[in-house]
Amino acid sequence: MADNKFRDIVVRGGESVKDTTFKTADGIVVTPGKATKMSAKPDEWKDGVVTVFAGRGHGSGFVIGENLIITNHHVVGESKNVVVKFGAGFEVKGEVIAYNSGRDVATVRLQAVLPKYFVLNRNVPSIGTEVFAVGSPLSDQFSSTVTRGIVSAHREEHGKKLIQSDVNVRPGNSGGPLLDKDGTVIGITVSGLQINGAGQGINFFIPIGDALDAMSIK
Repeated sequence: MADNKFRDIVVRGGESVKDTTFKTADGIVVTPGKATKMSAKPDEWKDGVVTVFAGRGHGSGFVIGENLIITNHHVVGESKNVVVKFGAGFEVKGEVIAYNSGRDVATVRLQAVLPKYFVLNRNVPSIGTEVFAVGSPLSDQFSSTVTRGIVSAHREEHGKKLIQSDVNVRPGNSGGPLLDKDGTVIGITVSGLQINGAGQGINFFIPIGDALDAMSIK
């Protein structure tokens, strides 16, 4: 959604990615370290959702351990290093340590020890489940924007599972978390259908379990 070519593919109905590139996390196991679990209170989620800057674009991401975040591969692109900005305004540098371009996911290790992290839930939510999306739509000045919707359907594109939801997301939300009412991450924002620049309430999210598996992260 932060990338024009990616949006064009989505609007055309989806095309397979011919040249998938991989970089695994070399056996990294996600651990909280000194960080504590994120609560179910939406006003605290800003502490774990970030804006990711790579090149001239930006996207979103979220904390999964004391110094790790997940985002989309199309957000980081070919960058080896990125700048990550938190809702409180401070910025830290990060290194892209794992990615899978075909599944459009990436993991970044930050040069910081973070206080809170999101719990991950590999179970795909049932249709009708209330969900929340958090991210930086359109510009980082709208960082930590929270929107609410439901799981609309379970989809599959080119053999890859997707969660469909009517929760409101816009360009810049890419890489941000899809949360359940308990503040647990169940998916990653990846794309949304737009017609003439207007969102249609048909948005797609990568199940978090699939994202971790695609990068060999446990």
